[in-house]
This record gives sequence, C-alpha cells and structure tokens, in this order.
Amino acid sequence: MKLIILMNGLDIPKLKKHTVEDHLLKAMGLRLGEGKVEKLLREAEYDPKRAWGKLSRKERNEIIEGLFEMEEERLKDIFPQHFEAFGLLDTSQNFLREEIECRKVCPPSKGRRSL
Repeated sequence: MKLIILMNGLDIPKLKKHTVEDHLLKAMGLRLGEGKVEKLLREAEYDPKRAWGKLSRKERNEIIEGLFEMEEERLKDIFPQHFEAFGLLDTSQNFLREEIECRKVCPPSKGRRSL
C-alpha cells in the first residue's frame, strides 16, 4: 500500500505561506492578468489567503468557474502536484486491478504480494 501526500501551494518565493489559494491566484492571473494578482498580493502583504479573501464572492466564483473551461495543459500549470498525485493514484489503481485479476486466475504463489 502507498500513502500519497499532496501539499498545496506553488513555488512563488514572495508568498508568506503556500496554500490552495496560490493555485487560484495563478488561475486568476491567467484569466485577468498577472498585474492584477501582483497588486492584490501586495495589498495583502503577500498572504495568498488574505489576497483571495479581498476578492468579491462573484470574482472568486468566476475564477473557479473558469477552471472548468480551461484546457488540461493550463490546469497542469496551475495544479502541477495534483496532476502528479492523480497519476500516482492511477498507477496504484492499475496495480490493484491487475492483482485482483491475477488472484482470480493465477495459482497461489509464495512470493506474491498481498493486498
């Protein structure tokens, strides 16, 4: 069994901390321009949670809804570690499927791993 730990945040040195809002602000920058994000971050003293909180509910919803319209490659830029984790999960699921199938048709063996 594998344990996958995913941490939110992007490698943006100016930020005080790294949170899921890093990703949302990056999406905002792609949609509305990096200048607006930089201004918002400056006003929030480079705290991404505070910066995100300065947006109206309508603005936040528009940015989140915009994620559903983005192509996968852009989403991979915004959420790189999430896509990497999805790939690891897919690999793990394939292993489990193969192991289960093998147990149905393969004779027991001493060296076979158990689930």
